[in-house]
Amino acid sequence: MIAYWQSALEQGNEIDGLLALRVAEQLQAAPELFRPIEEASVLEAHRELIELLMTALLPPALRHQRISAAISPNQFETIYATPGFDELMATNEGELHLYAPHRNSALMQNKLLWPCSFILDKCYGVNIINEISLIFRIPDKHTQLDRFFKPSLNTRFSKICNCTGQRELSAAQIQLLLNELDNEALWLKHFSPGNFEFEGFVWMDLIEVTEAEIRSQLKYELLHRKAFLSDSCRTHIRNKIRSLLRLPDLKLGFFPVSVEAHTLHHYGKHLWNSLASFSSHPHDLMQEPLYREVFEQKKMVIVDDLGRRSPRTELENAMLKRGIRNLLIAPLVNEQGLVGMLELGTGRPGQLSAVSTIQLREVLPLFAVAMERSLLEREHQVQALIKEKCTAIHPTVAWRFRQAGLRLLEKLESGQQAELEPIVFRQVYPLYGNTDVRNSSEARNTAIQSDLIQQLSLAQQVIHYARIDCHLPLLKELDQRIRAFKIKLETGISSGDEALMLEFIHREIEPAFEQLQQQYPQLEPIVNMYHSALDDELGIVYKRRKDYEQSIALLNESLAAVLEQEQVLAQQIFPHYFTKLQTDGIEYNMYVGDSLVPWQQFELRHLRMLRFWQLAVTCKLARMAAQIRPQLPMPLQVAQLILLYPTPLTIRFRTDDKQFDVDGAYNLRYEILKKRIDKARIAGSRERLTQPGKIAIVYTQEKDIEEYHSYISHLTSKGYLQPAIERLELESQAGVKGLKALRVSLNLYTHAEEITNDYQQIFAEG
Repeated sequence: MIAYWQSALEQGNEIDGLLALRVAEQLQAAPELFRPIEEASVLEAHRELIELLMTALLPPALRHQRISAAISPNQFETIYATPGFDELMATNEGELHLYAPHRNSALMQNKLLWPCSFILDKCYGVNIINEISLIFRIPDKHTQLDRFFKPSLNTRFSKICNCTGQRELSAAQIQLLLNELDNEALWLKHFSPGNFEFEGFVWMDLIEVTEAEIRSQLKYELLHRKAFLSDSCRTHIRNKIRSLLRLPDLKLGFFPVSVEAHTLHHYGKHLWNSLASFSSHPHDLMQEPLYREVFEQKKMVIVDDLGRRSPRTELENAMLKRGIRNLLIAPLVNEQGLVGMLELGTGRPGQLSAVSTIQLREVLPLFAVAMERSLLEREHQVQALIKEKCTAIHPTVAWRFRQAGLRLLEKLESGQQAELEPIVFRQVYPLYGNTDVRNSSEARNTAIQSDLIQQLSLAQQVIHYARIDCHLPLLKELDQRIRAFKIKLETGISSGDEALMLEFIHREIEPAFEQLQQQYPQLEPIVNMYHSALDDELGIVYKRRKDYEQSIALLNESLAAVLEQEQVLAQQIFPHYFTKLQTDGIEYNMYVGDSLVPWQQFELRHLRMLRFWQLAVTCKLARMAAQIRPQLPMPLQVAQLILLYPTPLTIRFRTDDKQFDVDGAYNLRYEILKKRIDKARIAGSRERLTQPGKIAIVYTQEKDIEEYHSYISHLTSKGYLQPAIERLELESQAGVKGLKALRVSLNLYTHAEEITNDYQQIFAEG
């Protein structure tokens, strides 16, 4: 620094020269400043002269505005400082702490980076001192809120002497050092402190970057997948918002607004951090004028002073009691819409204003992203719990399972032992239908019978051929037993026959064939012929059974496709629960009512429309079965059945078998009816109610069936049904009496007009 002023004096600049002359005069009275200074008292004794010297770097007019200091390059000790710098150091107990929360850099934390950087600059010409993003965190003297400063360093007045023992570094070694800022051992290996001597000072200006740093930190915190789910993350976020707005007593709240199926979901206490903590559900807040305004208009609302608001709601009065007078509510919006709200509150009117909205403008989208990620994380937790407890859930009732899952998750997270709460829907109307393969049991048994007879006949051929060359008593015995089994099969097959005969084949016949092959090689071709007729995987004759199973699979697949496609239309009539079961044919259950979708108004006209839809779809299912029948390996026929049950039921989810069942003894009658009517017979005859080419509609009272006459008439006019209607009474069964039925014949092969997808219009026409 003295050299700088001497140079200024020699250059003779008019302004600098006068000041340099004054400096030179005072330096003549302080010869100790020309020698190495090791004691701070030397500098203190010449305080005024030091300030005069520093005017080369700091004009007097800026001395009280700048936060600057001259520091030793190796020890980071202050040689000279402005009043602003001294004030900061006093606040921070005389220390400057590097802020590197996301780096485990001992090099940075121990301030070794400073001297090492100077060495790189002065000895190797690599200047990185201002390239590294260094930040100091210093608490505010009055508010104790974090402030952040970035140092700007000037090394012109420092130098390094006596680089004894220092080795030359290659470009590759220097690059490795720059890539390994966290590797303290590597740096100390190349830059041993004992090899260097530092002279002079480094000039440092501290530039406040609090707002930019807070926004950067908020971005890091808010992009964490559990930003709103972790207590520590929520605390960090609150403190950073306080620092950003410089309001130490600021209260922060937030909560999700997840709108699905016209309902607001409550995602539990981890995401419910509203300043209105006494309100337990989004529905409650959305009734409040302030929150409703944000919800509907998706614009920020600021209340300068709740105390002057009139009239006030109960919630606003409660906030005043909690010390909140100044309130800001901001919508958290993403591309899909509103995902949550952010609340800020203070105890002094006017602290939150339009200026605050400018400061928040950049961070609100980050809050929206964080809320969306937290909602997604919470949803994954809930769905995993639901999947564990309930498997797949129909979309119409998913809201109720999510609600129960959230409550269960909260209990489990609080350490309670809990199970999924009962999921019950009351006053729902059932609709049941069945497209059943006619005589499927007989067809299956006939297929099994045919395959077994063929396999026994093939085995018998091997035995007859073998008896020509050998006269073993075992062969005669096996031949007699095969004959007996075939005679039994030709008269019919009983339960257990298949297992008994296959055991006989696998344990007695086929081992005997292996022995014959070994002893009589000439029998190998006939034995191989037997094995070639067997299925490679099952090891049995599997032809007719395969035909049957492929026919059932193709039929079920085709029927299910029609039903699923038509279900999309049915859900548009009114949302309802739907489940189907595929066995020998396809059966389905539907439940519809207010409790399933409480946000929609259910009316009986919706039930009538769904009944018409059911009859129309039953016609389509029958026509599909007839259409694909020629393609089936085994030409199967189907019969159609509908149960008209007029009384609403209560259904309950059973966690043991993971499905809905009717609840209560009275409602069990419905389940009994479903099981009995499939095999029901017409009273006074042996004829079964369900017949191929016909639809049977079972009911109990005449007043219940009246509406179906208009449905049948409409479908007849469209070409789906024949006009004749059979009115039948059914034979009484155990626990089931007084059942009646309508039966109508289908037009399966003639042209039928396409039924419009608008079932409301069809119903109006019908």
